[in-house]
Amino acid sequence: MAILNWRNIASAMIMVDTSVLERARNLISIGVGKYDALHVACAIAGGAELFVTTDDRLLKRLRPTAGIVAMLPQNALAYMEKWYEN
Repeated sequence: MAILNWRNIASAMIMVDTSVLERARNLISIGVGKYDALHVACAIAGGAELFVTTDDRLLKRLRPTAGIVAMLPQNALAYMEKWYEN
């Protein structure tokens, strides 16, 4: 089994600009909290393929229209390791 080196690749500095703020505002409009919206908007701006959270409310809000795949940690691990073949 391959060991993920995610700690070395899962960090980036994202400068908040007008496009990030606009995306955060859009997320707020669908019920995402302010800080969560900024966090998700920065993840999207940084090119994240996956947003991992244990916040069920946030997961429910992000699923329909957020523009990023959001998962619980255990599901994210399975997804990243390609445990499921669909």
